[in-house]
Amino acid sequence: MPTEAPPVSRDPAEWARWAADASQRKLWDEALARWQLCIDDFGERPHWIAQRAHALRHLGRLDEAESIFRQLAAGRPKNFTGLDGLAHIASDRGEFELALAHLEQCLERYSDGPRRSWKRLQAQLLLKLGRNDEVLALLRSMIDDQSAGPDDKFLYARTARDSSLTMPDRDDRQRALVQFVGEHLVQEMPRAAMQLLATLGPIADMRAVLRDAERRAWTANEIEGCMMVVPRVTPRASCGASWERLYVRAREIGAHDLELRLLLALGRWQEFVERFDVVHATIAETTHFALLKKLRERLARPRHEVFAEEKVFGIGLSRTGTSSLSKALELLGYDSVHWTNPLTFQLLSGPDFYMFGAATDCCVSPEFEKLFYLYPNARFVRTRRSLESWLASFESHHAHYSGTGSREGLRALFDGPDNTFMLDHAALEFGLFLNAPSLADAYEQFDMRVRNFFADKPGKLLELDLFAGQGWPALCGFLGRAVPNRPFPRLNASSR
Repeated sequence: MPTEAPPVSRDPAEWARWAADASQRKLWDEALARWQLCIDDFGERPHWIAQRAHALRHLGRLDEAESIFRQLAAGRPKNFTGLDGLAHIASDRGEFELALAHLEQCLERYSDGPRRSWKRLQAQLLLKLGRNDEVLALLRSMIDDQSAGPDDKFLYARTARDSSLTMPDRDDRQRALVQFVGEHLVQEMPRAAMQLLATLGPIADMRAVLRDAERRAWTANEIEGCMMVVPRVTPRASCGASWERLYVRAREIGAHDLELRLLLALGRWQEFVERFDVVHATIAETTHFALLKKLRERLARPRHEVFAEEKVFGIGLSRTGTSSLSKALELLGYDSVHWTNPLTFQLLSGPDFYMFGAATDCCVSPEFEKLFYLYPNARFVRTRRSLESWLASFESHHAHYSGTGSREGLRALFDGPDNTFMLDHAALEFGLFLNAPSLADAYEQFDMRVRNFFADKPGKLLELDLFAGQGWPALCGFLGRAVPNRPFPRLNASSR
């Protein structure tokens, strides 16, 4: 049953808006219940059935969702929702060619469908298949259309960025993209635009764009966009000046959620606690409220109690299922973070390990010995996979996002200043991977380091191979938690 009562009115449109609100807020369990109630009370309508199936999709229940979409496609062929849903299911499963085939049929058959959305999904699928020339041609045709929206322009810019990574004129292409994003996206999509700009070099150009954006940031969305970029392109010791300017601006416009998050970024924890108590009622409906409330409770406690918490640290190397582990810990009730602090956008480090109940990814991996002694009641989960599959995933991931997947190429990249998070990021890459004679050696050295350290510490380490089918039973048994009645999350399962 839904947690919020349905409308008093018997107007189906009002009920549909009530259900759609949960979908828009990505409250998928709630959305599933609301759409089912709409169907029960007013009968089966293709759009409602499809929306219920999409909720199942987002909950990881792909087989159930696929069955519904197949019934829609067969039973109501004049309606596009069935075939559209099958395209999304195929994409979720990593069956990109099949998803493209479904989308081609959608574009051929249904002139009344969301054609721009289908083309955007086409572009995303082609990108995942490495067919960049086709992607750019498709997106360029969409951009040239005067009806192109900011989402179309953003996808074009992101795709052009990815395509530029392996080009000999990479720097020129990226400078042109900086100009394109500045002209077309910073005002319309400040948060997404600033995040994209942070991945384009050179860093000096990004700092200039950031300074200009800071001066013009007068909405919550613009302030948050700047927040995302500050730690990526600004040396750690210099971040405070930008955060202080953004904090003053957030106070001026009454953006209390951002005000609190900037106090955390500035390390002013006592002020954060005091200010939270003043403004908490005004942010109760915001996305980050539950997390901010949990942090307020933790930061107000005596520090010895926090150090004694039963925290969980995911110490597996990147590309071993760390995102899936983080989501699983979240579903088990931990305030879990992955790679960056979701409130301040900083790379995870010592203060974040204190502030949150769980942390995962390669920011955590090299710290496990120190964390063992700092948090004596903590438990450690090392996600792993076979060396051969890890090497393929690691190299493909970096080839896509960094322009090179080889050890030598990455050493050259991280030797220079133009990589996001700068020295902090480079230190992680060299410490875990690039100082070893080869990537295979790096993996095996880390494996030996973990095994040797925990050899005489029974009950403190779980080795979890999600790629071999392990999941809830192993993790919940280790942590003493009940197994949730839902599939184990598989994030990035189809990515490089």
